[in-house]
Amino acid sequence: MNINMFSRFARWNKRSEGKYLGVYLAPDLAWVYQPATAEQPAVEMEFKLDGDWKQIFSNIAEEFSNLRLRLVLSADWYQLLPIDRPQGDEKAIANSLLWAVKDMVSLPVQDLHLDYFELALPNAPQVYALVLDKPVLQQLVHGIIEAGMSLEGITIDELAICHAVPKEPQFRLIISQYPDQDLLFTVVHDGELLMHRRVRGFSDIQKSISDEVGGRGTVDNLSLELQRSMDYFVNQLRQPPVAAVDILIDGADEAFAKQLGANFNQPVTVLPSTSVGTSMAQYAFDEWSRED
Repeated sequence: MNINMFSRFARWNKRSEGKYLGVYLAPDLAWVYQPATAEQPAVEMEFKLDGDWKQIFSNIAEEFSNLRLRLVLSADWYQLLPIDRPQGDEKAIANSLLWAVKDMVSLPVQDLHLDYFELALPNAPQVYALVLDKPVLQQLVHGIIEAGMSLEGITIDELAICHAVPKEPQFRLIISQYPDQDLLFTVVHDGELLMHRRVRGFSDIQKSISDEVGGRGTVDNLSLELQRSMDYFVNQLRQPPVAAVDILIDGADEAFAKQLGANFNQPVTVLPSTSVGTSMAQYAFDEWSRED
């Protein structure tokens, strides 16, 4: 297990001098976000993943210079496995990850890169092991370096989405999806992740939203899964009910939110976004506001 390749997932280096870029690595595209400055407006771009990592990041470097990258990986690039919380401190937990997951994954042991995070719940019985393909990860890092840029940190969908809503005492449930992936349900409180759940069967939700008849069926099915998640959060995790539901799905509009909201007491709103990929790239940048 190599935890020194770069700073721990879910943690980031201290802010330093230089230009920063948020990057979301989806299965098909690299989405890039650079915030506005006094000299220029915010920049949002996408790059097709159709070559090796060196070429991909060289293409990004042609558009931007002297950059430090902050990455969010989409679910295609990792596995997330719940395991019973091992006894001991942080070091003991890290050392036990290999034995906990080696029989749960298909990758050879020598190709595993492991890390973990915990939910922001008191006395949480589980931790979540993050499993990545080490050779792929090394190629990615080397591609960034060879393109003349530096990698400041990496995180994943479940953690980056915490930046989709303001830090506040309300419990908010976010429904998000990058096109053609499973839905991701997350509950966020004060900027921290309290629950996450992947939901299959909605890979074509963008098409269903735009179809009047199919949209009604999608709303009914989504309402059922949403209610299940809310019940689990309250009854199993023994937490207060969520106060609001937010949607980050390409194609979702206020009419869709209104249909879904008709089945719940909580307000349901669509998060402002030009695209999910762009938003996730922005959350990569925003991750630097997370306190160590």
